[in-house]
Order: sequence, then structure tokens, then C-alpha cells
Amino acid sequence: MGRNCWVMSYDYVDLDVFLNILVFYRSAGYRVHLNRTPASADLLVLLRGDPGESLSGHCGDVHIYDYVKEHSIDWAERLPAASRIQVVSLTPPAHPEGVQWLGGYLPVVPELWQQPLPHRQQSRPLHIANWKPLRDDPYQGQIMELVRNGFLEVYGSKWDRLGVETHGLSYLEANRRLAGARCCYGLMYAYQRGTTISGRMWQAPLNGCVVFSEAGTEVGGIPGVITVERFEPANLERLPEVASGEALAREAATYWSQATRSLAEGLGLPLMEQPSTLAVMGCQWRLQRQHVVTVTARLMARLRRFLGPRRRMQAWRQRAERSPSGW
Repeated sequence: MGRNCWVMSYDYVDLDVFLNILVFYRSAGYRVHLNRTPASADLLVLLRGDPGESLSGHCGDVHIYDYVKEHSIDWAERLPAASRIQVVSLTPPAHPEGVQWLGGYLPVVPELWQQPLPHRQQSRPLHIANWKPLRDDPYQGQIMELVRNGFLEVYGSKWDRLGVETHGLSYLEANRRLAGARCCYGLMYAYQRGTTISGRMWQAPLNGCVVFSEAGTEVGGIPGVITVERFEPANLERLPEVASGEALAREAATYWSQATRSLAEGLGLPLMEQPSTLAVMGCQWRLQRQHVVTVTARLMARLRRFLGPRRRMQAWRQRAERSPSGW
């Protein structure tokens, strides 16, 4: 593997996105580097954020994945020396001059995300997402109502602002939860609806879990996604409209494998029929490490809350009393 691929993500690195990217480009024969100064003639891959003028001298090919939809950037102006600029997104770029638009989404590697499905999935829907401060958003209000009345089982950070006691999950935990549930609910930022998709729209169906999403977010015919005008318990009556469980997991795996091969073809990459086994194993190890770090941090936070300032002071005093020298 002699070719280099430089992946840059300026404001945040979504681990699930990066791991898919890592397997995708390694399977195409590249060495992948993240957020390191790129060599001027190598392949450059841009994920999130605005690089400003920092890449104006790059003269190699550029692949841009516009999946967050936070910026409207004139890429031909940002990258005037690039030999070719390809923008991958589900909707056309705001500045099409000087770029090649490839209608599509990020690569998705099913082998990384699918978990064993239990014999019986729970009927209570999930909502796995951090609390989003969306003002006057009707879907946000409906999610809050469903969480408060106990209809939704929720995981994520910042829910304590609503008096909801819960916690975030590692990617492994999240996918295992999805594999154990018949359905879940998604919530996107308003500016993203209809222009991109969320991670749960591919992770949940890959694990046999149907996603209820906001009206207007049906993009690309993704299997396992049901759009609704309102989030409410009556949505469950629509579950028979789509496959679920093992049938949905197989359908989603086929869909995303084919979409990823089509993406490689559109980008001119020599992608293998199957992803690199070594790359998949390396990313699975990264997921295991992220799981251990997440669970350890959660346990330490619980321990600190349990001890509290008073308990810690008592422990220090007892230790001092047992020590001959005082402290």
C-alpha cells in the first residue's frame, strides 16, 4: 500500500464516520492518516468543518463528504490548485462551479456495525441521542413528551436538563441496544432534514431496528426508515409496513454494501468486492477500546457522585486518624 490518503475533519471527528472511511480507503489500497498536514499531491478527504485557506496549495485529488450540511463553501475557491474536486452529498452543492457532484452518502461497512440479534426484540422504542437544544421545534417537543411519559427508553448526554436520569453509550452498546429493539426514534436538526441522513438511519436498520424519522427526511430509499408527521405512540401501528429483525438487517446490509461499491466506482477507486479483513479487524479493536473508555468514565463518574464531598472528607479524616503522623 504505497498511496496515501489524508483525512481532515476540522471541527469534530465522528468516530463511526471515520471508521467507515478508514475501511473504505484502506480497502482501496491507501494508507489513511487523520488530521495530519497532508502532502500536496496525495488524495485529500474532507469530512467536517471549513479549512479556510490552509489547503489552497493542495494539487492532488480531493474527495469532500458534505454530510453535516453546516457550511455552504465554494470548494473551487478554497482549493484552486486541486487537480479534481469531487463532492459527495445527497443534494447538489450550493456552489457547483469547478467541482464534480456525486449524488450519494458516506461509505458504510456493515461488517463493522452489525450485532447478533436476540431471539426476541423488545417492544419499547429507543431514542439514542444527546439532548438537542432545538427551540420551538415540534418534533423535539414530541420527543420530550414521549420520554417523560415513559414511552421512549432514552440514552445520551445532557438529558439531566429535563430531569431525565440517563447516560451516553459507546458505539458497541448503542448497536447492541438497537439489535435488541424493534424500533427507535430519530431527531435531526431542522437544517439537515431532507438534505442528509443521520447515523441511526443506517446503524439501526443494520441491526434489524426500524427508525421513525421526521416527515421530509426520506432520502435515497434507505431500508427500515418510516417518516411520520408526528412522533406519537400510534406510530407503532405502521411497523408492519417494513421488514424488521433479521430480514431488515439483511436488506440493509445488501443496500449499504451496494451503495458503497457504487460510491467507489463513482470516485474511481479500485474497491475490492469485500472490505479489507485487516482494516475491519483494526476498526473493531478501536470500537472495543472506545467502549472500555466510555464505560470506565461512566463508572468513575458514578463513583464520584456516590462519594461526594462529604464522603470524601470523612474518608480523609478516617485515614488521618489511622495514620501515626496525622496526614
